[in-house]
Amino acid sequence: MFVNVINTLGQFLSQTVFDFVRYESVREGRRTQIFLACIRLLPRTALSTRILITLALVLFPWQCFARRSGPFYLVSLSLNNSRALKRLEEIIHRQLGMTMAVNSATIPLPERLRIGARYPNRNRIVKLLTDRGHQDSIIFMNQIIGTTCALLFLDDLQRSRPRMIGVANDHSPVTVALLETGKALGIPRFYVQHAPVTGYFPPLSVEMTMLDDWYSVQQYSEAAHKAGLAQPDEASIFLLPQRRILKQAPDIDLTDRALCVCIVLSLYPDIKELSYLCRELAALPNVADIILKPHPRYRKTLTRFARRRNLTLAAADLPPDQVIEGADLFIVSNSGMSWELVQSFKPVLFADQLDFLHRDYFGLLAAGLTPTFSLDYLQHPERLQAFFGPEWRARLQEMNPRPPLTDTELEERIAERFAKLLLPRKTSGHRP
Repeated sequence: MFVNVINTLGQFLSQTVFDFVRYESVREGRRTQIFLACIRLLPRTALSTRILITLALVLFPWQCFARRSGPFYLVSLSLNNSRALKRLEEIIHRQLGMTMAVNSATIPLPERLRIGARYPNRNRIVKLLTDRGHQDSIIFMNQIIGTTCALLFLDDLQRSRPRMIGVANDHSPVTVALLETGKALGIPRFYVQHAPVTGYFPPLSVEMTMLDDWYSVQQYSEAAHKAGLAQPDEASIFLLPQRRILKQAPDIDLTDRALCVCIVLSLYPDIKELSYLCRELAALPNVADIILKPHPRYRKTLTRFARRRNLTLAAADLPPDQVIEGADLFIVSNSGMSWELVQSFKPVLFADQLDFLHRDYFGLLAAGLTPTFSLDYLQHPERLQAFFGPEWRARLQEMNPRPPLTDTELEERIAERFAKLLLPRKTSGHRP
């Protein structure tokens, strides 16, 4: 169990595509900064690893435990995670009459310390981290956090004895630890998609996966291929009903109208490049309005930036359907909304220089679904019209066809699988 946690996080986070994200993510929390400073300060010895595990138990009072019995053990790490799990809960309630509450309890500090101290194989865990821990301090930090979470989940799962484990995030230290602990205990696990996925994610290893569409299935297949592992079992993959994009834009003439352009930012925008782009767009006679849509988790304010440049600033948490409704054309970098925008059948241009993330993170450029941004597309909108014409629409529909089943039939398939996985079974009582 602990070997799998350490290896999965090491392989996932060491990919060059995450170089910038890895270092930038440390700035999001003071506890993380303190913990990383300690990791960099201490030598890589068994004693220091013990200290770091204890420090992780002290610094990170995670709110993702059940501390109670029940059929489901669900963990959410964000608002989007919770929305995805709520979407699934509505299906399960309609079909099976069951409710699914997300876990949000914190294990008190004295008990966290006791759990870490009394685990009989703690010397083996220390040795695994000392021997297998990644040389990069940030990756090593996440491996320690994941291992520490696994210790706590192991204790809580053996107390709670759930019949299923569920997550809407499959690559953070917390959820990797939960999934691996559940596997070691023989508890069925499921994953429900909460946002666009990429071929860089850890390959699916759960007993049930619920994804938004066929394109997402292809991305997970690519992840398995990159990792040199077997493809996900098709029998364990289920498509969710009511796909996010319910309304697709008609094919309209873009050549004889003033355009409303929306720039959809990623979490790590390059403000200097953004300013340059806005200046270029504002000089075009056929651009009537420029909307700036920040990432929901972007912490800085863009109010003054937008006011100085006469831009319309959209709310950071504006729902995707309203973002799509409000513009004729979109310019994106590595925004998580990119795939939803493409599915709307409205033109989407990819401007790589707008952020610091790895180029084409979601693979839409490589798939031919978005062209690289060029001012020429707006100066000569007939080129824009030609790229996003009938052939492009047909290719998108071929790559991501609608499910052959109705929404009701999709729900029934999901409920049938849940009913089978919820059958009483013996779970392992040993400590992995």
